[in-house]
Amino acid sequence: MTCLEAMLFQYLNPKAWVMSVTAVSSFAIAGEYYWWSLIGISVIFLGVQLQTSSVWVGFGTFIRRWLSTPLRGDALTLAWRL
Repeated sequence: MTCLEAMLFQYLNPKAWVMSVTAVSSFAIAGEYYWWSLIGISVIFLGVQLQTSSVWVGFGTFIRRWLSTPLRGDALTLAWRL
């Protein structure tokens, strides 16, 4: 799966749909400022996503480096089997 395919696949993520619908129904302002409130919600979502993705990328990089030795990789495989 390419990066573009993975991004497009997120449209099928039911948790993302529930989170988006809940945020809009809870925090969007009806009336004249509706579109501005949607932009605000989107900016907040983007800010949170950038921070959480950075943590996941950092953790994944750490795990990849830590498991790069065969002994640690075998130990993790053994632990998963238990």
